[in-house]
Amino acid sequence: MRITIVVLLCLVGSVVSGRRPCNPRTTAAPATANCARCARNLITILTANTAAKPFRSDVIGTAGNCATRTLTCAGTMANIEINRGNGVISDADDGNTDGLASLTVTCNAAGTGWVYQGVPITHVECASGV
Repeated sequence: MRITIVVLLCLVGSVVSGRRPCNPRTTAAPATANCARCARNLITILTANTAAKPFRSDVIGTAGNCATRTLTCAGTMANIEINRGNGVISDADDGNTDGLASLTVTCNAAGTGWVYQGVPITHVECASGV
């Protein structure tokens, strides 16, 4: 009954306004979430230490609701130091010792920073023996 009333109101409204009839089963497209657009420069990539090297890849993904960013470090004993050494992602942390360490962060709800397991990430460094 409720759908019938909504359809009837849509049809009457379209006749009065001259617009196309509405579809009661569709909803307005959601506004773009703030978390879909974090800037790359919200994470500083450190390179001053002697073992520091460029990341093999640094990719921002937008397939889900919130943007993700995956940084991959490659080399012997590869690791990613987080927030000036307050955390480390090591090569073997994914269960596979393959010379690669990866960190995937997610854009926070406000679109103002990247987070990993609820922790804001502001600095990263790729380090390896080679």
